[in-house]
Amino acid sequence: MQLSMGLFFTHVFAPYLLANSSGPALIERNLVYASWENAAASARDQGFDVEFLACTSNERDRSAVPSFARPATSLVHYALDARGHVMPTIGEIWVSL
Repeated sequence: MQLSMGLFFTHVFAPYLLANSSGPALIERNLVYASWENAAASARDQGFDVEFLACTSNERDRSAVPSFARPATSLVHYALDARGHVMPTIGEIWVSL
């Protein structure tokens, strides 16, 4: 995405491939992504550029990056969340910006 020289916002997130590609988790993710896209469109109408930076640490999760997001460079340092999902570290995310 080409950003203007005005105000901009980078939304950093860590998508992952869902274990079950249907059901409540998929519905929730689709609603979240749709709300992000709508919010970004509203922000653009007000003069803010918005980009989405998707941070993943493996090829499997890289396939979960939505089309509206820019994938970060391959990340190698990570932490585990409560469910065991591999999450990128803040330091490595900053390097990807």
